[in-house]
Amino acid sequence: MPDSPCFVRIIVSTSILLAAILGCVTADDQRVAAPDAEAQDAALTTIRDVFKEEYAAAKTSEERLALAKRLIDTARDTENDPAACYVLLRVARDICLAAHDVGTATTAVRGMAARFDVSGIELELEVLTKILTSNLALDARKALLPQMDALYEKALSDEEYTHAEEVAVLAAATATRLCF
Repeated sequence: MPDSPCFVRIIVSTSILLAAILGCVTADDQRVAAPDAEAQDAALTTIRDVFKEEYAAAKTSEERLALAKRLIDTARDTENDPAACYVLLRVARDICLAAHDVGTATTAVRGMAARFDVSGIELELEVLTKILTSNLALDARKALLPQMDALYEKALSDEEYTHAEEVAVLAAATATRLCF
């Protein structure tokens, strides 16, 4: 039953409803524009300096993922510096992708989409595409199919048909690779 598409859709729908109830999704779109490249570069320099010791200490995948989670937490608390918030989430995403942690990478891009005027669907699609081009075990690839299904449904409901098609193509390629 947990592998059935109907069960997955129920879980996804419940998750979206809970997010709305908990305030993760707001009716009023108060997102701001993504910072320009210059502001991002300046923020990255500051972040590397502030987290210099943590970067140096993060040798293992677990330590790097702990750093990524700390960056996400810091971004949540960063209200008056949009560039720093954006870059903290971007760097956390990149660390997670290198460690093949799709869940935390998705958390980071959802944070970006919640605070900035960027396409969350496009960012999640980028995460899935990047992770699937890495040397990922077949079981890990299979585990991504429900996330692709949910993203496909989200793209359709948001009438982002081009992204829905891209997700469908990615899911079909992944399923094909699992079978052969």
